Amino acid sequence: MLLLPLARLPPDVNISATRNFRQLSLLNSFWAAVGQSRLIQLWEQLFSIYGIHIGQMLLTRADMEDRERFLNARDMLRALLDNHIVPIINENDAVATVEIKVGDNDNLSALAAILAGADKLLLLTDQQGLFTADPRSNPQAELIKDVLWR
Repeated sequence: MLLLPLARLPPDVNISATRNFRQLSLLNSFWAAVGQSRLIQLWEQLFSIYGIHIGQMLLTRADMEDRERFLNARDMLRALLDNHIVPIINENDAVATVEIKVGDNDNLSALAAILAGADKLLLLTDQQGLFTADPRSNPQAELIKDVLWR
C-alpha cells in the first residue's frame, strides 16, 4: 500500500465544489505533485537493491513538439543511458494541461523510444495486440494486424 504524507489543498480549491473543469484539473495536478516525490523515492529504493542508479524525466507533449525542448530531452536521455542510469520516464502530470498532455503510457513510451533513437519498442500488455481504440471500453475497436514504420 502506498501511503502519502498528508497535504493541504491550495486555499482556492474546494473539494465539494470541484465540478468546475479548471478546479478538477488543479486538484489532479496538486495530487500528482504531492505523489511524485514519494513515487520516485520508491523507484530509487527498489532499484538500489540491485545497485542500479535511476534518473527521473518528466515529459509533456510540448517537450516533443518544441525543437529545443526535444533536443534537450533527447540529450538528457542519452546522457543517462550512456552513464548506465535507468531513466524513469513519466508524464509531468503536475503541469500537463489538456493541450500538452500525452495521455497514456503507450504513447509516452513511443515518444521515449523516439527520444532514445531506439530501433524497437516492446510493449508488454494484457491485450492481444495493437487496437484502433481501447478494446476494454470500445467494442468497435479493431485489431491492427500490420504496423508499418518508415
